[in-house]
Amino acid sequence: QRRDMGHFEHANKHFAEHGITATGVKMDVAKMIARKDTVVKQNNDGILYLFKKNKVSFFHGRGSFAKAVEGGYEIKVAGAAEETLTGKQIIIATGSNARALPGTPFDEELVLSNDGALRVGAVPKKL
Repeated sequence: QRRDMGHFEHANKHFAEHGITATGVKMDVAKMIARKDTVVKQNNDGILYLFKKNKVSFFHGRGSFAKAVEGGYEIKVAGAAEETLTGKQIIIATGSNARALPGTPFDEELVLSNDGALRVGAVPKKL
């Protein structure tokens, strides 16, 4: 019995970090969103740090393999400026784009995209 209470206290402490309190259980959506934003920033900063540490060049934009060339591949990148890059080892991170159902566009109030769902400011009364 006493051991279980320790688990509850431990869980209660860590729930608070996520914006959840267990006394009269309620959600602090603003705190949850702030924590999510912090975690996303830490992950992104960590990836950029690892790129720099390992001498990986990062280009943001739309990339496509143009052709195989001696020593690697030619990549066309359309971003802030059009560039052609050549590299032996290439990583393309595809990212994602939400797609609305036909006839049901995202309005980010009643119909949410994945980004809108992660920015919701209050707990919905029903889903």
